[in-house]
Amino acid sequence: MMNNSLHSSFKLLFKLTVLSIILQIIPIPYSLNFFMPLWSLLFFSYWLVFHSKEYPLLSAIIVGVITDIFLGDILGQHALSLLISSFFLLYIRHNFIMSSIVGQQILILITSFLFLISYLSVDLFVHSSTINWSLFLSSISTAIIWFIFWLKK
Repeated sequence: MMNNSLHSSFKLLFKLTVLSIILQIIPIPYSLNFFMPLWSLLFFSYWLVFHSKEYPLLSAIIVGVITDIFLGDILGQHALSLLISSFFLLYIRHNFIMSSIVGQQILILITSFLFLISYLSVDLFVHSSTINWSLFLSSISTAIIWFIFWLKK
């Protein structure tokens, strides 16, 4: 049986996952699409750094697969990207927590670059399409929005 702290941690993860999926499916103009933050990475990073108790990598896989199912992406694409990002965040977790807001935003920027590189690599491998480099602008908006999460900690 799970203790209350672990139960509340996974309950928060579930709520954040649902919220990130809702924010990702909201239609926005095509011209603003490149600035849309990486919601699943943003919410999962917040949970991973400040609220995860156990099973962070398994949680990354589960959240990624659920996100892939709801968004209609290649099954496992978000899971792989979240897993790689989670490895990085877990490796720097202590330094991340001790950093200032600007330092955290830079680390989130690096994490979102890792996420996008792995996400686009899968897309390139499966679809043999070209990479639109302006997609990396979403990493900047993700890092900027991290400020709101920093206020919530």
